[in-house]
Amino acid sequence: MGNLVDVAVMLGGVLVAPEHTVMQRLAERRITPEVITVFDIQPFNNGWKYPTPSGGYRWKNADSKADPKYKWLDDGKPETDNFYHAQDIAHAIYNAGGACWFVSGEADVWAMQSAGVTHVMSGYTEAQVSTELPAYLESMGVTVLYIAPDLDQAGARWARLIAQALQESSIELDARQLPDTLGDKGDIGKAWAGYTKRQPFERWLLGLSRFTPEPEPKTELPALINDAAVIPIGYRQLIADILLATEYQSDGFTKKNVRCPFHDDGKHADASLHKEKGLYCHVCGRWFTWNETGIKIGAGSLQEWRLTNTYALSTELREALIRDNKTSLSRLLDAVALKDWRAGKEFTRKDAVTACNDWLSSKTIRNATNQLNTYCPFLLSFFITTSMKEKKGIKSRPQMVYSLPKLSELANKLQVRQYHFDEMPPHKIKRAADYRAEVYAALPRRKAGKYARKTLTERIGVSTRTGQSYDKRANLLVTPNIEKQELTPAEIAGLPEKVFKNRKYNVWLEDEKGKRHKPDKESIKRITDNGGGKVYRVTQLANTYQAG
Repeated sequence: MGNLVDVAVMLGGVLVAPEHTVMQRLAERRITPEVITVFDIQPFNNGWKYPTPSGGYRWKNADSKADPKYKWLDDGKPETDNFYHAQDIAHAIYNAGGACWFVSGEADVWAMQSAGVTHVMSGYTEAQVSTELPAYLESMGVTVLYIAPDLDQAGARWARLIAQALQESSIELDARQLPDTLGDKGDIGKAWAGYTKRQPFERWLLGLSRFTPEPEPKTELPALINDAAVIPIGYRQLIADILLATEYQSDGFTKKNVRCPFHDDGKHADASLHKEKGLYCHVCGRWFTWNETGIKIGAGSLQEWRLTNTYALSTELREALIRDNKTSLSRLLDAVALKDWRAGKEFTRKDAVTACNDWLSSKTIRNATNQLNTYCPFLLSFFITTSMKEKKGIKSRPQMVYSLPKLSELANKLQVRQYHFDEMPPHKIKRAADYRAEVYAALPRRKAGKYARKTLTERIGVSTRTGQSYDKRANLLVTPNIEKQELTPAEIAGLPEKVFKNRKYNVWLEDEKGKRHKPDKESIKRITDNGGGKVYRVTQLANTYQAG
C-alpha cells in the first residue's frame, strides 16, 4: 500500500486528511461550532475554505507550519476585499463603544469570536497594512483600535505598520504585549487555545502590558496627484485658506511660504503650497498630498469633503445602481450633479427634462423617475416626496414632486461603501451602453493589472460577452495570459476519454504546430494519427487590463 501511495503522489496526487481529522484540529484550537457556522468554515484539501465579506473564497492550511498557510480560491482576491470580519461587525463595534480588535489573520478572528469578542477584524496578512484601514475603521465608528501582535519579528513590524497607517487619523491605537510564556511565534490563537482562567478572555488581554509601537518609516514618497479634475478646486481652496496661502507665482507655488503642520516647529513658515501638486516642506524634505494635508490641518479627507460638499457619485454607487437595473437613475443623478443640484432639492419631471436635455432624453428621465419610485417603500423618509403639487395659475394635471436623495444614505441602503470617485465624462452619460462601459472600465483604468473577466462583469451585473464589447467601447487594452506546459505520459493517461462539444473550457491541448484540441484522449489519438510529437496543456489565466 505504501508504494501505491508514493506512486500516486509522484503522479501529482494529493493526500487529503479525513474531514473529521480536519474538523478535530479546529476543536483543538477551541473554535466553537457557532463560529464555524457563522463564518461557514468547511473542510477542504487538508484545511478549510470559507467565504469573505466581498464574495471571495479563502483557504487556510490546517497545518500552521506548512506553506502556503493561506490561499485565495476561484477567481482570486476581489479588489474590494481588504478586511475579514463577521457581517454584523459595525453593530458589534457600536455595542463595544467604538472599540475594535485588529488581529493578524482569519484564524485569530475565529479564536476571538469563540472567546466572545465579536468586535474583531483582520487585514488577512501581517506583511502589509491596507492604506484604507483608517477610513474603513472610521466608517465603522471605531475610536480605539486594540492589537496584540504575534511574538516574532513579523508581528513587531506589523504593529509598526498599523501605527504608521493610523498616525494621521483620530483613532487611538492601544497595543498589548502577549506574555513570553506563549513561546516563539506565540499569538492570540495560541493564547486562546490554552486559556483556562475564569475571567473573560478580553479582560485578560486588556490586563496585559501596554506598549507604544513606533510607526514604520515610509520607504518611498507618496504619489502626487497633479490632475486638477481629480482634486476639486473647492477642496484645494479650503486647505489654502486654512494655511493662509493667498497669491501664487507663475511656477504654481505660493509667493510667501506657509507653516508646515507636519513637524513640531510651528513658528516658522518653511513650506510652499503648490496650487496643483500639494504641500512641499523644505524642513521635512518631502511632498504631502492634498489628502494628507487636509486630514492633518482638520479640513478632513478628500472623501469626507466630497461626501459633504459635492453631489458626486462614487464608482461603487454607480455599480450598485447598474446591478439593480437602475442605469437610467444613475445617469440622471450624474447629470443633475453636473448642473450643481444638491441633496434635498425638490424637482418635477419637467424640471429634470429642462436641466438635462443636453444629455438625457425625456424617455430616459421618465424611466429614471419611475425607478426613483420603486425605492419609495424602502427610502420613503429621505428619497421621495409623495405629495402632489399644482403650479399656481395653471389648471393642469398635478405633477409629482421629487426630492433629490442624499447619496450617502442611498449607498447605505444599497450596502456599498464609497471609496473611489472616478470622473464621468459628460458625453458618456448620453447613451446607456457608453455609460455602463465607463463604469465597467473605471477599476482597470484606475488600477491596471490582472483581473478575471468575471470579477469585472459581476461588478455591474453583465455577461462575459457584454464585458468583451465594453473593453472595445471603453478603449481598454486587454492582454490575454496563458500557461503552457508539456504533458507527461501519466497526465495523458489521466485525460478523460471524451469531452462534449457544447462545453466551454479555459484549458485545451495544443500540438507542436500550434493547433488547438479538446482536452481528451480522443484528441491525443488524432494528434498521434497526424504524426504525433509533443502535446501541451494550455491554461487560460486572467487577462491583464489597462487603459488603452
